[in-house]
Amino acid sequence: MNKTIHIALDFDKTLSQYESSWKARKVGTPIQPMVENVKRWLSKGYKVSIFTARVATMDSIELYSQREMITNFLKDAGLPELPITAQKLKSFTHFIDDKAFHVVPNTGEILNCPEELL
Repeated sequence: MNKTIHIALDFDKTLSQYESSWKARKVGTPIQPMVENVKRWLSKGYKVSIFTARVATMDSIELYSQREMITNFLKDAGLPELPITAQKLKSFTHFIDDKAFHVVPNTGEILNCPEELL
């Protein structure tokens, strides 16, 4: 069975330049190579979701504001509206993030791990 590819894409520092605290209610400029990656993935039929702490549990006004900013960012970057979540979903097959390290499944082996973490 061919499982659908579903990419969880971090927002700040991955799709959008991180210029200040997200609590300042700002988004950065698009990171164009990643915008092009998203367009390519979507053209291949992959699912892409924005996976960001910006929409983690908070009051409903702030939550709406963050979702609206990200949705507007996507539109301005020439991307379609994408799902936005702070939850790790079972359907995610890939995570793309500026802070993550790859772990070899079922081994505990971290690839390209900085010495200070070993």
